[in-house]
Amino acid sequence: MSLYKSNWMDSLIWTVFTLVGLQNAGFLRVVGAADPIAWTIPSTMLPNASQIVDPRFAGFGIEFSNVFSFTGTAASPNKFSFNLIANLKTVAGVGPLFRIGGNTQDTAIYDSSFSARSIGRNSNPTLHPRLVDYVPFDNDLYGPELFKALGTFPSSCKFIYGLNMAYALPDYIDRITSTASAVIDALGDNIYSFEIGNEPDLYDSTSPYRVPPAWNGPPWNGAEYVKGWVARASAIQAQVSPSIWRPLTKGSRTGGSTEQFL
Repeated sequence: MSLYKSNWMDSLIWTVFTLVGLQNAGFLRVVGAADPIAWTIPSTMLPNASQIVDPRFAGFGIEFSNVFSFTGTAASPNKFSFNLIANLKTVAGVGPLFRIGGNTQDTAIYDSSFSARSIGRNSNPTLHPRLVDYVPFDNDLYGPELFKALGTFPSSCKFIYGLNMAYALPDYIDRITSTASAVIDALGDNIYSFEIGNEPDLYDSTSPYRVPPAWNGPPWNGAEYVKGWVARASAIQAQVSPSIWRPLTKGSRTGGSTEQFL
């Protein structure tokens, strides 16, 4: 304790000496309480002004597996979370942005018949026991109750919703489009964007979803990632509320007026 206090006091003393030295050298002026500071607010936007900062600039990330810990359930919402977010909404004018994703978005699949108010475990996941650190891409289950839980947050909140890209069974297109459709139907304009996959650069290393025997395709690289991402994004565009999307174009940000891809 004495060493900590000594270091803290030394830092304070040297800071004071430095400020006094700067003042004496003419580099620092002490402004008195009565000294006026005049500044004219321009009547028009300056040409070098920055873009207007979105009022919901402060966002939050919730790991997919932990959603219910923060939201509670539709029947029993988390009042602490709601009050905290409501206070932020009062200050900013809109509710904040939440990313629902992370590592476990790539281990969770949507099942419309799953009625539990929690994230469940798949009784028959795709196993590859010889792969070190492998967690099945269909290890976890969730259903409509998750969307209802997100709906307990203040109404102007937006969500970046994580979709499972690791899932690689033959029905992967049907799986991701049905999930995206359920998300849009449940949360509508509260969806800011979809995020397809979490850290896919690790799919051939610490998250071994694209290495044999879990993967029968070509070696995993940037080109394979882009091909898989575009296939999924294009299917969502074509099959899920097509009118809300703008076309995918090389070199441009994708998305429609309210929903986008990340």
